[in-house]
Amino acid sequence: MNTKTDSLGSRVLFARKRAKMSQAVLAKKIGASQGTVAHIENGRNNETKHIVELARVLRVRAEWLATGEGEMIENWPFLRVDKSDFESLPTDVKEDIEDYIEMKIFKNKDIKSKSVA
Repeated sequence: MNTKTDSLGSRVLFARKRAKMSQAVLAKKIGASQGTVAHIENGRNNETKHIVELARVLRVRAEWLATGEGEMIENWPFLRVDKSDFESLPTDVKEDIEDYIEMKIFKNKDIKSKSVA
């Protein structure tokens, strides 16, 4: 995958490919045309009103997408779960999810330690 990210277009292209998403799918998710996404990626559009939507859908930080500065991704471990969706869950549900993750980590460590022994 091309890692040159010195322009808005190259950053959108990089993030889109990282997300394994076509231009058409990305366009639909941000409420734009496929042509708009193509124009951004090929450098014809050096700015876009869709920057926040692009960042949200591509799971990258808007500041990075717009300027190339800072970290590309927020420290959020789940690619298919939107952070705001998770945060909107009731506390007891979030605790259940955390318990499940801890259990899976513990089981994985247990399996690895048995395979090494």
